Amino acid sequence: AALPMDPRTAAFENRPYTIKAGDFRLLVQPSLALEYNDNVSTSNGDPEEDLIIRPLVQFDASYPITANNLLRINVGVGYDQYLENTDLSTWRLNSGSAIAFDMVIKDFTINIHDRFEYVRDSARRGDVANTAEQGNLENTAGLQIDWALGDVILTAGYDHQNSISTVEQYEYQDRASEIISLRAGMQLHPQLVAGVESPLSFNSYDLPVLNDSTSYGGGVYANWTPGTRLSVRPRFGYTVYDFRQTSDFILAEDKDSWYADLTVRHQVRDAISYALSAGHELRLGVQSDLVDVWYVRPSLTWNITSRISLTPSFSYESGSQGGSTIVGVREENYDYYSGGLHVSGSITEKLRLSLGYRLTVRTSDGVNRDYTQNQVSLTCTYSMQ
Repeated sequence: AALPMDPRTAAFENRPYTIKAGDFRLLVQPSLALEYNDNVSTSNGDPEEDLIIRPLVQFDASYPITANNLLRINVGVGYDQYLENTDLSTWRLNSGSAIAFDMVIKDFTINIHDRFEYVRDSARRGDVANTAEQGNLENTAGLQIDWALGDVILTAGYDHQNSISTVEQYEYQDRASEIISLRAGMQLHPQLVAGVESPLSFNSYDLPVLNDSTSYGGGVYANWTPGTRLSVRPRFGYTVYDFRQTSDFILAEDKDSWYADLTVRHQVRDAISYALSAGHELRLGVQSDLVDVWYVRPSLTWNITSRISLTPSFSYESGSQGGSTIVGVREENYDYYSGGLHVSGSITEKLRLSLGYRLTVRTSDGVNRDYTQNQVSLTCTYSMQ
């Protein structure tokens, strides 16, 4: 008898496509966006405005090699053309671009992946100010193995990550990281999995500006799904960063702290859903060795009609970086707010228009490290199906 098809494979089988050859499906979605930005340099003193044209093509492909083994390719490739500050014009790889292969072998589920992105947008990071060119090419390749042992699930993951600057000024940010993650969870209830986790990473920079480090820690996590419409995922633990004195500019200082995250996704009704992520973490900086961050990121999607959707979003981050940074700021404390609203509507079955607005405000106790940025965008997307 034929084996039942994996749910992920079945979902891709039902997706629209532009090209179909046997079991291979490819959907092509070109888009064109026009954006106005009143402060492309995230500057406090002399903001520069610009109009940006963003053509992009999204490729979404899938190929079920067997009933339980699926190859997926999702890549968005585009170009950002600045009309005033033409030296800022650059190509882009959309966040979420990836090649992945899923396979099931008895009790093992194996995911092999390569995820990559390059988007130059200084206002996406709360710890950055006074630049228009922050944005690294990041490539993360690795695998994750889940082993189901009855009510116990063991997970091991390994990733090699490269972060590469495409601007000579920021080559000091180029680094390689080895990331290891271990988890052991137990099915305590049909709707609840809980367990322990232990992350580990090794971070090494090409130039002696930022300090190399090793981070490790451990904690607990849970995944509660009381039905198909709601998922709640808390994490809590402790992490340690040990820094080695490899920088010629920044004094290496070890840091340790607790981490926590609560992620909630809820499909309230067929037309309304929301998501919330909130927590505290230590993370690698780009203008300092480390950033200590509190964050909250709620979002809402409301399908007003079958053709029109409304998506408000908000992000708040309170961070501290230092003892010292490469821009001469010592122990900077900042608050970062980013809020937006997107309205999207289908003009035809294949053509969709969206209008978006984003406001970013950064306040800081560092000199000239505050800024306000307004962005307005109009995007036209065509689905070739």
